[in-house]
Amino acid sequence: MATDAIINKIKADAENDAGKTIEEAKNRAKAVLAEGEKETDRAADDIKARTEADIAALKERSALMTRLDIRKQTLAAQRAVLDQVFSEAEERLANMSDDEKSKFITNFIVSAAVTGNETLCVPEGEKRLYSQRILVSANRELKSKGLPGQLTIDDVPAPFSHGVMIRGEHADINGDFHVLIEEVRATCEREVADILFDHEVS
Repeated sequence: MATDAIINKIKADAENDAGKTIEEAKNRAKAVLAEGEKETDRAADDIKARTEADIAALKERSALMTRLDIRKQTLAAQRAVLDQVFSEAEERLANMSDDEKSKFITNFIVSAAVTGNETLCVPEGEKRLYSQRILVSANRELKSKGLPGQLTIDDVPAPFSHGVMIRGEHADINGDFHVLIEEVRATCEREVADILFDHEVS
């Protein structure tokens, strides 16, 4: 009988201890779960904040790229207009009347000639204009400036359609209309852009 009492006491104590242990485990589990939920909430808030920041950054980058794309398209359109302006200027030079062309080229030759004995390399299709009009007037004006006025026309035609190449003793001066327009463009393109677009073109 005494042993039964002892065994029952041990069982009761074990059940009591087990109940306490289980209760403590439940409490620890609740605490861990609560802390886990807090950590999850903090992580979720952190992720949300980072996500919102990433979205804002993406929007800003997208807006910047859009602005840059618009800027590029605008500049390309302006560049096309400038190309057309100078192309039309070159075309107008090429299509001048014989009188206009004679005066223009004569002035160019007289201002560029150094000795008055240079050779003129001219386009094949304009030899008649040079030999009959430009050469005569250019030599006459050079003589009035005290130079020999002995310009001659090269037998070899110029490698371009409009203008003149002045071959001198030490250097040649390229009066190809295309080259002249490009030189003008290099010096006054920004000014032309200001007139056309109210600002410079980069």
